[in-house]
Amino acid sequence: MNKHNLKCVNSLIKSRVFVLKSWLHKIYFEKIFFKFRSTEKTMTKIYNINYWGSSESVSGPGSELIQTKALVSELPELLKKFDIRSIFDAPCGDFNWMEKVLEVSDISYLGGDIVQKIVDNNNASFSNIDRKFKKIDITCEAFPSSDLWLCRHTFFHLSFQDIFHSLANFLDSKIPYVLLTNSITNTNHVNKDIATGNWRPLNLFDEPFNFPKKVIWTVNDYVPPASPTNLILFNREHLIVPINRLRAKL
Repeated sequence: MNKHNLKCVNSLIKSRVFVLKSWLHKIYFEKIFFKFRSTEKTMTKIYNINYWGSSESVSGPGSELIQTKALVSELPELLKKFDIRSIFDAPCGDFNWMEKVLEVSDISYLGGDIVQKIVDNNNASFSNIDRKFKKIDITCEAFPSSDLWLCRHTFFHLSFQDIFHSLANFLDSKIPYVLLTNSITNTNHVNKDIATGNWRPLNLFDEPFNFPKKVIWTVNDYVPPASPTNLILFNREHLIVPINRLRAKL
């Protein structure tokens, strides 16, 4: 075998080994780690190892500026239209794109996240008199007062139980509006339960959520090849019945 062929073989072996390691890494987290860790330990591990693999944002590719371009453009208009003066953004992640929104909006902002390092870094880098960050677990802690709860790119990483708890906490908070990520799916889609930390498309208009299809604002919130999603604004009053139905499952 000449040197050129040997080099090609070595390159092929390295490529296959990398693919195998990546597959084993994925299987370990999806089948073992996520199933036997608390939500806080799961999300902290995801942050510590940059599990979602973005070089721009530890919150993942979905928080990169190219993916949030439409949202950064349209969210300030929503805030004006519905006279929203305060936002509870949880989970807030690393604040990669939201900073662009607040630059053009006169808003009181509280970012909440379950990962302490994210909260500490955000407070050190971005906090001011109208912008604070707080450690909070939306699945088990009371929400602060606010005009809007923004919960982007979160529920499709959570188990049904964690989603139900989070929605129940929202309902108890009296926050009037919630802005949620919804997966754009086909008619054959079925929502699946997962261990928190994994991912699957999640349509809030399907079982077991059955949210009302009368929405008051929506924006496409993805750039291909990302999985298609939109952000949908709901009035709290419209969600009382479906959320209480979910609460009964807890």
